[in-house]
Amino acid sequence: VHRLARALRARSIGTDDVVALALPRSADSVVALLAVLDAGAAFLPLDTAYPTERLRGLIDDTRPALVLTAADDIDGVPWSTLLDEAADLSGAPLTDGELAAPRHPEHLAYVIHTSGSTGRPKGVLGRAGGLAALLHHQRSTVVAEAEGAAGRQLHVSHTYSFAFDSAFDHLIWLLCGHRLHVYDTETARDADALLAAYARDAIDIVDTTPSMAAPLIDGGLLDRRPTLLVLGGEATPPALWQRVAASGITARNMYGPTEATVDATTARVDGGEPTIGHPLAGTRVYVLDSALQPVSHGRTGGAVAVAV
Repeated sequence: VHRLARALRARSIGTDDVVALALPRSADSVVALLAVLDAGAAFLPLDTAYPTERLRGLIDDTRPALVLTAADDIDGVPWSTLLDEAADLSGAPLTDGELAAPRHPEHLAYVIHTSGSTGRPKGVLGRAGGLAALLHHQRSTVVAEAEGAAGRQLHVSHTYSFAFDSAFDHLIWLLCGHRLHVYDTETARDADALLAAYARDAIDIVDTTPSMAAPLIDGGLLDRRPTLLVLGGEATPPALWQRVAASGITARNMYGPTEATVDATTARVDGGEPTIGHPLAGTRVYVLDSALQPVSHGRTGGAVAVAV
């Protein structure tokens, strides 16, 4: 990671520069993402399964300083070229003097585009401070609880597209010293293939959407008794919630709009009706009406997350 960060700095990539990552799902994607952050820049993850026209549209919208690519149909610097440039560089951590500017919480860390379901995909700017706050919260709560239950290094599955901000939650486990298993696109979309991979790799932590959790559970996921099941990315149907709760495994529901640095609230899946739970540390969530005034108890409104 440090060698690649130095190779990026040698190309004058630094503070608030955006580096687009058009790489297939693999360990290289993780290394590239961390190297961009290490260089003090921001990453734009691109899902290479998207049509070329959409990828070009996202690049045109963001105008990155550099595109790292393994695809022949996307213009950019080949990933192999950056690896070659980094081969003879130092692997020691970068010093402050090697950065374009001292690190700061308000520096840009990533750009994630919304799905575009309500129109053109919108680029959301994520800050370094938001990622740091998420890391500290998850490390002291969700990760610490799982570590205490298992008492050993954990095996964590990574199945979300890197272009989906929930993929960052998976990386937190790696940064906390656990083993991350990045599955290819075909495996990540196939419940039976995933279950076989989970058994082979002794996966402890499963973080997935409710729509994928359903076939995984039908195939016997709950019988494997994972250390932790995390649901997120979409609303959890009541029947699925109750099925998970009845199993007795430790499970959490995570909620957060893209603008809130991945997660804003968390809830234990332990019976009753589905809920988004309570805010993460450093976050407040209000339910407001169309005039941005708090609604009374039992009334419907929109959830607004605010950093504090």
